[in-house]
Amino acid sequence: MYQVKVRVLKNEEVARGYFRLSLESPGVAENAVPGQFVMVKVGGTNDPLLRRPFSIHRILDSGIEILYKIIGKGTAMMAHIKTGEEVDIIGPLGRGFTFESDLKDAIIVGGGIGAAPMLALAEELKGKDRHVTLFLGGRNKEDILCVGEFKRIGADVQFATDDGSLGYKGLVTKLFDQYLSS
Repeated sequence: MYQVKVRVLKNEEVARGYFRLSLESPGVAENAVPGQFVMVKVGGTNDPLLRRPFSIHRILDSGIEILYKIIGKGTAMMAHIKTGEEVDIIGPLGRGFTFESDLKDAIIVGGGIGAAPMLALAEELKGKDRHVTLFLGGRNKEDILCVGEFKRIGADVQFATDDGSLGYKGLVTKLFDQYLSS
């Protein structure tokens, strides 16, 4: 675990209200596993007072990425962080995901911002030649995130939206139930 100031490589809006923050942090990346998180200090003052927890979205050679949604004051402040600025983080924290070493096929289910740590997991699984099927859900098609990244690594992706604007109409868990029943 590290408490470090890291340089922002990029902070880009990837969908309306959703951002990807890329951080140069080789020490964190070297020690991180999919499913872990970091605590981010937002701003240079004590307002907001507490750090914010964010899942590690991707683990890169030289750093990590965080996927976040603007929900309150802290994440609204994060959306204004510029390339080259420094951010104070603590991490990696948590135990991360575990899976059997002889696993051949993996199924991942997530929705909305809850899909944030799933990309690092899918990349880890695909890197070890496993077949990955991913079920992504959201309220509408704007809440379905990272589709290109999941497809680029070769995951089979199924979609569910509450309003039916993309894929199955209904909860992603219902789509997953149908898959298990077939």
